[in-house]
Amino acid sequence: MHQIKKKKTAGQNRPHALAVRLVIGFAAGMAVFLLLLVLFAWIVVKSDLNGRIVYALGLLAGGLASFFTGFFVTRPFHRKGIPFGVLAALPLIAAVSVMVLIANHGSAGVLFYILIAAMLLCGALGGIFAANLRKFK
Repeated sequence: MHQIKKKKTAGQNRPHALAVRLVIGFAAGMAVFLLLLVLFAWIVVKSDLNGRIVYALGLLAGGLASFFTGFFVTRPFHRKGIPFGVLAALPLIAAVSVMVLIANHGSAGVLFYILIAAMLLCGALGGIFAANLRKFK
């Protein structure tokens, strides 16, 4: 009998493909986060906005970077969007947490925990979005 050849996914080709994608996704997510922070800092300085908008822009930068990271890590696998998205967001959250704690001299408030929750949610959403996209033939 004939055996039907299956097209192998990225996870079947190399056992450490997820670890490689996590490292590359972390680097790409940090690059997006830092570029958004620079852009938003330039906007705040040029338009002389108040202090409350800085928190909102930081939340937006963290959410977009986490979404991008979850999407980038999950896209080649086309499955398990939520776990891969959350797993991809964790190193980014750790790096952002260190930066926030250094900037706030070691204190964390409610806005810090909101940022972490939003980044987890956006990472999961990025993973879901990437897993549900159709494969191009």
